[in-house]
Amino acid sequence: MSTASGDGGAEIDQVNIQLWSHGVVATDPPAEYPELATTPEWRQAMVVAREKRALTQTQLGSSVGTSQNIISLIESGGIGSSTFILPICRKLKIAPPQFYESDEQRLWAELGYLLQTKSKKQFRRAIALVEAIVEDTDDAASGTDRVATLGDTARKPSE
Repeated sequence: MSTASGDGGAEIDQVNIQLWSHGVVATDPPAEYPELATTPEWRQAMVVAREKRALTQTQLGSSVGTSQNIISLIESGGIGSSTFILPICRKLKIAPPQFYESDEQRLWAELGYLLQTKSKKQFRRAIALVEAIVEDTDDAASGTDRVATLGDTARKPSE
């Protein structure tokens, strides 16, 4: 336990000190959480998910180990990044903020996350379908016949 002395020589227990700044309590989540930046879209999704679950900012903050003020600042964009983002995502069951080069990349990621959280079985089916489509596209581009790749039981008809 670390201690510090003030002017009067009294020792202060550093473990029990919380940072106070303009009335905002900043507490640290467990060290395994990285600091992640947020996006306006993610912050909007956070608010929608919190309200959908009928959680107040205070309740959400309490459940992830921080204050209502920090939750409010994250939602409003007053804090651009935080180590509380992953705990919030897990509590609200939303994807972490992502940064994409195009809308198509964003839509694919959102679709994948939605499928994975709704049904692992459907997610695996969707992945298999996409892989088959990509394989067919690759085969068509290389001039090979899909039938020839199915194994010994399926052979390309003789010409």
